Amino acid sequence: MAFYTPCNSLEKLYHENFSMIKSIYKSFQRGKMSNIKILDCTLRDGGYVNNWDFGLNNIQTIVENLSMAKIDYIEYGYLNTICSNKDKSFFSSFNLWDNICKTQSLLGLMVNFGEYPITNIPDCKNPKTFIRVAFKKEDLDGALEYCEKLKQKGYELFINPMHTASYSESELKKMINIVNHISPKAFSIVDTNGSMTEQEALSLFNFIDKILSSEIAICFHSHNNLQLSFGNAQCLIKACKNRELIIDSTLFGIGRGAGNIHTEDLANYLNENNNTNYCIIPILKTVNEIIYPIFNSNPWGHSIAYYLAAINNCHPNYARFFIQNNLPENLADQFFLSIPEDKKLKYDEKFITQIKNSFLIAK
Repeated sequence: MAFYTPCNSLEKLYHENFSMIKSIYKSFQRGKMSNIKILDCTLRDGGYVNNWDFGLNNIQTIVENLSMAKIDYIEYGYLNTICSNKDKSFFSSFNLWDNICKTQSLLGLMVNFGEYPITNIPDCKNPKTFIRVAFKKEDLDGALEYCEKLKQKGYELFINPMHTASYSESELKKMINIVNHISPKAFSIVDTNGSMTEQEALSLFNFIDKILSSEIAICFHSHNNLQLSFGNAQCLIKACKNRELIIDSTLFGIGRGAGNIHTEDLANYLNENNNTNYCIIPILKTVNEIIYPIFNSNPWGHSIAYYLAAINNCHPNYARFFIQNNLPENLADQFFLSIPEDKKLKYDEKFITQIKNSFLIAK
């Protein structure tokens, strides 16, 4: 396992990344606004690594440094009715906005449909806040009603259909017609399984781009199970001409399994290629001081289990189950092939436990 040692000298960090500093200067000189934006979801998606237990000081530092780096959108965590621990990026009320909204970035939370009543959400008091609503396909109708009510409360709204590629063209058209009526800030392509190839991502983007209102941004959220996330994002960046495109990323790629697109890599790429002026040093400083120590105790990255889950289009929680139960890697291929089509997209722990037991008996 690779261990990452934090740099003791910020000056050393500066000199090692001088080329990045130079790219920022070049972008500033060009002065042209980019239609490509970054949404950092470290505190939300990265929380799968450490059970969202970042600690209050680290949470505040991450937000402050990402704002200093001029990251456009910062996702602060999950909204639900269960957790109110100040050291975790789970929130049960909106009092947090009073403390964290003094930033140039837009700050937001994600809610999984069904986990937070719309009646508990007050009218928006700060225009620099957003809420992302994630939902499963079977909850589509109720979720879109929830989204419409949320939009009426004044929030910048992101609509995130999980497993976006699982929708047929007719289902997508029907959903997007409703989305156009709601008029959210963004509609997301969500590669839940981390299984999209470049061609699949581009094809889905082009289809949505033709029928989604041009005033609505497209957001791309992916998982790096096939090591294709950054390449897929670059493909969409090049293809997107007439609307805002928002790319999800996390610091050092922190996230379950193989992780996510690295915020530092994405910011540097956009500085070099898309006329942006993200400040790289605050990002690297945060990675160095906060994220490396988390990685060293709870590493993420490429693994056989997550790779095989992706190529078999299985929910990533099946890969997590495989790893947590210490199943032998020589059984991994058979394990994922044994999951039937109707069980792949929706994780079923009772079912997969039966599969595990049958494998152990056969062994």
